[in-house]
Amino acid sequence: MSAVDLTTVFATAGGSAVSIEITLVLLLLVAAAVSVVTRLVRLPYTVTLVLAGLVVAVSGLSSPLDLSADLIFYVFLPVILFEAALSTPGAYLRASWRPIAILAVPGVLLAFGLTAGGLRLLTGESWSTVLLFGALIVATDPVSVVALFRRLKIDRHLTTIVDGESLFNDGTAAVVFAIVLSGVIAHTTPGPGGAVVRFVWMAGGGLVLGWAVGTLASRAHRLLDERLLELMLTMITAYGSFLAAQLLGMSGPVACVVAGIVVGNVGRRIGMSDGVASAVNDFWEFAAFLVNSLVFLLIGLRTNLGAIADHLGLVAIAFVVVLASRAVTVYATGAASRLFAPRLSFRWQHVLVWGGLRGSVALALALSIPASVANRDLIVATAFGVVLVSLVLQGLTMRPLVRSLGLSPRHPRPTNVPPPDTSQDAAPAS
Repeated sequence: MSAVDLTTVFATAGGSAVSIEITLVLLLLVAAAVSVVTRLVRLPYTVTLVLAGLVVAVSGLSSPLDLSADLIFYVFLPVILFEAALSTPGAYLRASWRPIAILAVPGVLLAFGLTAGGLRLLTGESWSTVLLFGALIVATDPVSVVALFRRLKIDRHLTTIVDGESLFNDGTAAVVFAIVLSGVIAHTTPGPGGAVVRFVWMAGGGLVLGWAVGTLASRAHRLLDERLLELMLTMITAYGSFLAAQLLGMSGPVACVVAGIVVGNVGRRIGMSDGVASAVNDFWEFAAFLVNSLVFLLIGLRTNLGAIADHLGLVAIAFVVVLASRAVTVYATGAASRLFAPRLSFRWQHVLVWGGLRGSVALALALSIPASVANRDLIVATAFGVVLVSLVLQGLTMRPLVRSLGLSPRHPRPTNVPPPDTSQDAAPAS
């Protein structure tokens, strides 16, 4: 992704500023109605939002608010990432860092290679097409899965692994995608050395920058005792770390996630009063709810069912390949987990495979592909198709899967992971 172009953030399709404002209000009304409905029918909120957006789109109603790459990447994504990172308890993250690290870095690289290679073998598409698609589709987006886990009181370690992996694999996928896209545009194949150097600069640089921003913000919280000012500081931290990293050629998602983790655990402990910490939690919980509501509705509205139908065979093959690549990655990680704790049980591995939904990050990367790139429309249509199938099929079947595996409190089974020592960690575990 290049530096943000504010003129394209809210792209319109011939609408005026007033029509965009009306559209936003209508979208919020739809989101509120969907929230009420999901409480009655017990369907995943995000999946129902996508279906509602599809219904609106199929009905022939159009929206002047477009789902652009910049809108997702620079407006929505920092909020989603920062809120999730802010609410991740450091004790659980430390206890589960090994499987998270394996899934989020070598796991993403393995899934990328398997997806691209599998599509090349099964479809015969060009290497540039399958590499771009493989890079953008490997990022998981299990928003509805994590929300379901919290409602069903699933083991906090499993929730942390699912959430933590999605936080960091967004950054890894974005880095891999940027390297592949630059090679496709330049019609060159980056050498292993150059690719490794760029990967380290983007991922490692984003990590260091995020830690630095988060540390500075945490110390600033110690000097402040004003609720609104500290809320503003958290927003500056989220967007500042993301944009600074992007401008320096680093990974904005990685920087934003690390900054959020530092503020959520260190800043909360050393610099926030109980009242401020509660206000920060409430503000970011609402912000993430609002953003997720809009982004999943817009996914439904933006999905071109006609284009997906034209490439239905390719979408089906791509979904199977993506799911198979995910399974190989997770089960390989599960085998490796025998060497460390927490060990991933087979039941957890099944949930990790099926819970690896694809979502907004994949679509943002797909939409960011320049129009001059060959097969751009094919890649975008396939990405939307796979995301739609993933959200609906996997999202709607997660609850029965979790219960059939005995991971729901209604079917208690002993876990093989001891609870971490949280005595030194001030972050809430809920």
